[in-house]
Amino acid sequence: AGTLLRDILDASTPPAKLLTASAMAGEAVLANGRKIAFCATPYEGGTHIVLVDRQAQEGKVPPVDAETRARDAVRQRTAFFASLGHDLKTPLNAIIGYADMMRHGVRGPLPEAYQDYPAIIHDSGQELLLMVEDMLDLAKADADRYRLEPEPVDLSASALSVIRQLENQAERAGVKLRLKADGEVWAQADARAVRQIWQNLVSNAIKYSDSGSAIVLDAEISGNAAILSVADKGAGMSEEDVRLALEPFAQGGNARGVKGTGLGLAVVKRFAELHGGQIDIRSTLGKGTRVSVTLPRAHDADVEPVDDAAQ
Repeated sequence: AGTLLRDILDASTPPAKLLTASAMAGEAVLANGRKIAFCATPYEGGTHIVLVDRQAQEGKVPPVDAETRARDAVRQRTAFFASLGHDLKTPLNAIIGYADMMRHGVRGPLPEAYQDYPAIIHDSGQELLLMVEDMLDLAKADADRYRLEPEPVDLSASALSVIRQLENQAERAGVKLRLKADGEVWAQADARAVRQIWQNLVSNAIKYSDSGSAIVLDAEISGNAAILSVADKGAGMSEEDVRLALEPFAQGGNARGVKGTGLGLAVVKRFAELHGGQIDIRSTLGKGTRVSVTLPRAHDADVEPVDDAAQ
């Protein structure tokens, strides 16, 4: 993965030879000297190319070295964690659901001394669920098991939903959440991934914002891109902090003792890249941070059926 075809084949077998108008098969030599068999089959959208290791078929594969074994072990462990979603999320969803029922007095009011507890359990469960989803999403992405389901997604509506979900957490921190976008902003993206991006960015902003400040969520269309952003007036980050924050399991030196997995921005970055977009972080120590995520814009023809269905 990530290797260009022209870098795989020996110079004597140019890639253009494979991209012909009719199906063809044959043998070639890789740049590292290994023999392969290949089959190239054209179709409407391009050409399917299959490469088969001849040395493996002939029993001439060199012994696996320690680095390869270690890489395979990491891949297997990553795949294992990626499969734990159901087992971890099911009990968490039960905790959150029952806490929500208690918070709203579905079975009757709680004694006054206990009335604050359901909200704390609910918000803590949501925060833990977000951490679990971050770990699982990162593991799935690393194991190439995360599959996007792109569809027209209104970034403004998604932001409002996340604001409602995190408003109690923000209130406890003394922070206001505000949506600046005043209309629909449609992206062609995976709806769950978009929600996860909003959740991670807003949750991070709440953690590092000072009491009495405001966090601004925004969304806009720029050319062929749909851009969502979250801005705060919190602790801010240095250039080195920004670099570390984008690495899995790392936190910047200005984290102010706030505990976390260090996955939030790493997952946001991975989701942006899976969509063919990018993340941009503008931050100043002591003045705050603005994180923007670029996603593909939804085509108008795709948005119209969604509007019609809503009506």
